[in-house]
Order: sequence, then structure tokens, then C-alpha cells
Amino acid sequence: MTAAPVEYREGFFSPEDDRTLPFRWMSKRAVLALPAEELGAHEYVSLWIFSDFANFSQRISLVLDGRILDEFPLMFGWASYSVRLGTPGTNGNSPGELALSLNKVYPAKYHPGDGRELGARLGPLAFHDDEVKHKDAKFFLHNAILNNREMRQGKTHLASYPTNVGIDIWGRCNIKPHCVYCTWDAMKILEGDNAECVVDDKTLESYGPFFKSARQLVNCSIGEPLLSPRFQEILDLCQRHGKTAEISTNGQAFTRRTIQALAGKPVRLYVSLDAATKETYAKIRNDNWDEIVPNLKLLNEERKKAGNVLKIYMVFIPMKVNRGDLEAYFRLCRDIEADSLVLRPLLNLGDPKIEVDRGGYHFNYKNEMLSWEEVQEIFRLSDLYAKKYGVFVYNQFDFGLQPKHAAEAS
Repeated sequence: MTAAPVEYREGFFSPEDDRTLPFRWMSKRAVLALPAEELGAHEYVSLWIFSDFANFSQRISLVLDGRILDEFPLMFGWASYSVRLGTPGTNGNSPGELALSLNKVYPAKYHPGDGRELGARLGPLAFHDDEVKHKDAKFFLHNAILNNREMRQGKTHLASYPTNVGIDIWGRCNIKPHCVYCTWDAMKILEGDNAECVVDDKTLESYGPFFKSARQLVNCSIGEPLLSPRFQEILDLCQRHGKTAEISTNGQAFTRRTIQALAGKPVRLYVSLDAATKETYAKIRNDNWDEIVPNLKLLNEERKKAGNVLKIYMVFIPMKVNRGDLEAYFRLCRDIEADSLVLRPLLNLGDPKIEVDRGGYHFNYKNEMLSWEEVQEIFRLSDLYAKKYGVFVYNQFDFGLQPKHAAEAS
């Protein structure tokens, strides 16, 4: 964020929040007044912008006091763009008028009942003097455009790098024996000697263009990433380079250290509990329920102090063992002010032959899977509870599908 406030002039609408970033919709043309003290001190400005077009067909141009600064295509979704303002002090002691123009707006059919001319969402701005950061942002956008083009052309040998990178922060877990539905043993056999590989901030930096090209880093580890001794350094690196980290945790590794490491960082934290009561939790994991909710409340308080950059997503995998906890899970999400309750399917492993006795319950993986009719009932109840408790629901049963409007817009 800027130290001095930016003034939103014509073409901007009232502040909103989409559970990722605070923003203002801009129409096809809009004007910002940039504070003189920032223009006088900094050479670059970073802007977070959200576009609803999936193929880089929406372009933005930026003109400062009649001087063209830049023009570039926008990625689908949120992305950070760096723009060179010029030599610090060029404007003297006067504020600058930054005109933003789009070549097209978000089609009205996708926001029925909203008569505004909606172009793109403008999020936080930050002035800086980091030439390397600026060059990395330009490299990132150039690569994303090339990657999109090559993927659409169906190329199998790419000159570009992926825009999402999967990482494996920590290969060990603090829940032993492992969760009843976890395929821990099979995965560790597949990982072999690599199960003990160290992946930390230094590792990520060594990825070179793979790291620079990533919009987000998705932790894919079969283990508990918060246990990494360099967890703080990993998140600091992501923050410095404008990367979003997507991390899953079992909720039992919250300490003062990990909570402070997470607060204020661009992290989407998926907390996998699947239970809202001590009894159900014991049937799935263990008896360590008592500290989880207090730590989640503490995490929420700390992230609010740090500007609500950290997003908390509470994961619920519907199974026969936990169906009765669904409404209580919504209450839990409300109480800790979670950004979303995430419905995630239990993986269909065919004939997994996983049977575990835990917490006085016999867990048979194959029998725990719900029928499609039962899943539909979970969806219906979730819609009901979402309205009752004011909790947003993110349904990952359709994981990987591009939003329909984005596909049509391209």
C-alpha cells in the first residue's frame, strides 16, 4: 500500500472486497490522482488488477499527465503489474493524474441487474524503486502471454515456463498414525529417497525462471508444511516477489512462530479439519482437538492486525463419518471469520482397501464415500447454512473447470 493516499476520481466505483483483495471496479476509462510525495520519491508503481477475460484480449493503457507510460494485456484473474513512472521528482511537488484506459469492458450479460459499466478491478497500489522487481514483473507477464499462446496451440515443446508451480515444502507429518483416509504409506514408497528432500527459500530461488514465472506456488506435499524450520523465510520470499502461496495444513502445527509467519503474508491457507466436534475429529485424526479452535481464533486476530492479506479456507470433505458435523462446521467458520468453507470430494481410489479403527469408529474408506444423491443433499444443505451463518462456500467438486464466463469471454 502507498504511504500517502491515492485519490480515485472519475471512472471508479465504491470500494469492494472479493475475498482475495480489496478493490474498486473501474469503467472503460478512469483516473487516479497519485500523491506528489510518492511521485517525487519513487520510480515505479505496482498495481494489482483483475481481468475477467481468459485469453489476454483485454488490454490496459496508462498515461501520466499526458505522457504514455505503458500498455499491456491483462491476465485472467488477479495479477501484479509493475509500471515505470519515470525519474523521481519529474512532477516536482504536484500530484500526477494517471489515466487508465481499457480496450473493452466486462460483458453486461455476466452482471445482470448491475447497470454499471464494469471494466476491470483495480486492487492495491505500491510505489517502489526496485529495478529487479520491475524487470521480474515484465518477465512474468511476457512468459504468461507466451505460455497461454503455446497451450492454446497445443504445443508439446514449450519455450515458456508454467505460471503455477507445485512445491513440496515438508515431507514429514505431525499426525501419527496418519489420518484415516490418508495414503501416506503408498505415497512415501513412491517418493523414495526424495521424501527427505529439503525445499525452502533457497531452493525456490534456485529454480530461476520457474520461480520468476510463477503467479502462485502450490504446496503439494504429503506432510505438514508448517513444520519446516524455514517456513518464515519461504513466506518472506513469496511476499517480496509478489507470489501467492497456496498451503494446506492439518491445523495442529499452529504455534506463535507459525502464526506470526503467516500473518500479513499473501497466503491462501487451507485448514483441513473435516470435523467440528472433538468426537468426530477423534474418529478421523486423533485427540488433539482442544488447541485447534483457539489457535485458529488467534490466527484470525493476528491476520486482521496485519491487514487481512492472509486468507483462511476451512476444508470439509463430506463422508459418512462427518455428515452430522456439517452445520456445526459452518458455525465454526463463522466464529473464526473464515474467508470460505471449502467442500472437497473424497478421492475415488477405486478399491483402496483402507480400513482403520480410530476413536471408537471403524473407518472403511470404500464405504465412507457418499453417493451422488447424498452429495447433492450436502450441496443443498450447504446453500441453506451458507445463508443462515453468512459463510461463503467454495465448492471444489468441480475443481479445475474454468469459469464459464471466462471461457466465453475469450
